[in-house]
Amino acid sequence: STLYELCACGVPIITYILADNQATGAKRFANRGLALLTGDVRKNADFCPALLDKLDELARDVELRAAMAERAYRVVDGKGAGRVIKEVCS
Repeated sequence: STLYELCACGVPIITYILADNQATGAKRFANRGLALLTGDVRKNADFCPALLDKLDELARDVELRAAMAERAYRVVDGKGAGRVIKEVCS
């Protein structure tokens, strides 16, 4: 849900996998250009350098940040909480 919250705010995302249940979402966000994926922390001995590379990439590329933010913002409409409440109450 944090990834979707960041999308709603139009924030460029760098994500990683720390648990098995995060893999699908992280990979899908990366494949759609919504996030940069640094990989699975548990399996990547070079995770910290990979994270720093992604941070540097975002810091240096204003067009990438803007494009990611725009794509992410278009994924959500900000009305998800209302839909959840409606569904729970019905």
